[in-house]
Amino acid sequence: MDGGLNTYTYALSNPLKYFDPDGLEVRFICRLLGGALGLTGQKHCFVYVSCSQEGWERVLSLFSDGYPFSTGRKVSATPGIPGYPDNPDSPNNTDDIPVPSPKCDSETCEFEKQVIERFLDFPSRPVPYFPLGPNSNGFANYLVNGAGAGVGGAPGLGVGWP
Repeated sequence: MDGGLNTYTYALSNPLKYFDPDGLEVRFICRLLGGALGLTGQKHCFVYVSCSQEGWERVLSLFSDGYPFSTGRKVSATPGIPGYPDNPDSPNNTDDIPVPSPKCDSETCEFEKQVIERFLDFPSRPVPYFPLGPNSNGFANYLVNGAGAGVGGAPGLGVGWP
């Protein structure tokens, strides 16, 4: 390998701190915004969570009720719904960052369930949503950071929630 391929990329180059021995999955994914804002290079981010051992997967998103200054609502969907804009396997995704579990979980899909729990704990009512944040990017960061992992240098604009 002579300094080329990093075999610890799955663990953010820190296999002692981050690991996923069961191959479970949390991904931080972004795509360009649609319409005129997409021309500016601005992105919308979302989280994909799966637990193959229990046979489930979800896409966790926050969408604006109207742009640019408005409110937003959280949405959870099964991947692959026709017409749903957040597809974890879309060729239009610009960023697809694996989020390794921050610890060795003793329970099946414990970290993945923590991300889902963080989503469920987020208000169902409309929340502030603005181009510079808080927005979908800050929301996606909120989900994974609150579950104990981090996505350093996550793409896109985004002031998050506390």
